[in-house]
Amino acid sequence: MQRFLSSTDYGIDFIRNGRKIEIANRDLFFWRDPNSGPVELEYPIDDPRQRGRFVGEIHLDHCRVTYMKDRFDRTDPAWDEMIAIVRGEGPLQPQKAAGLGFSQNESPLFKLYQAFRRSSPPKARVAGGWANVLVVKDNDRAEGMAKKFQEGDSDYLTDEKWWELVQEDDNKLLTPSGGGAATGTGTGTGGGLPGFGGGGTGTAIGGTGTGTAAGATGTTPHMR
Repeated sequence: MQRFLSSTDYGIDFIRNGRKIEIANRDLFFWRDPNSGPVELEYPIDDPRQRGRFVGEIHLDHCRVTYMKDRFDRTDPAWDEMIAIVRGEGPLQPQKAAGLGFSQNESPLFKLYQAFRRSSPPKARVAGGWANVLVVKDNDRAEGMAKKFQEGDSDYLTDEKWWELVQEDDNKLLTPSGGGAATGTGTGTGGGLPGFGGGGTGTAIGGTGTGTAAGATGTTPHMR
């Protein structure tokens, strides 16, 4: 999961034998009804500008690719197996899945979807909301910080400054003047978010693939 929202810069990289075959693919964010066939977008659907932040890598060494080696073969049973493991058999939306008779979804993508599908708190005037969804309210500023991370700026290699902005947005709701220092919400030490690497404590949620924090991949989701 990356630090900023984008209408174009998000998605999953699919890798075969160390080579990236498909980059920023979003097929896993759609659900196809196996009976009727229509394809339904499930992420992002909560952001009015359809901006997303889920990123990562999936290694499919055992799945066939096309002759041009620029796309995985969707008719290969290994592709359907990957989909079932990463996102489950049914819709990511719990109520829709229950209505269609699917069992509880325990997939890695579903856990991320449940926790971080929103780009803003459902109750934006309640303190703690921005920390719950882990979003910086000023997305332009978050994008600027991400660029500094990509440039290797040592001040932006951990989540510390980003997390301070999240806390600052929540603290504005607690002070009459709309200001205040970044204190009070969230926990963590060493400049990292709980469960997201770079220090801190807590429980990680889902995640697939292998990699490093710079690529926002791994067995635990990192911010990039």
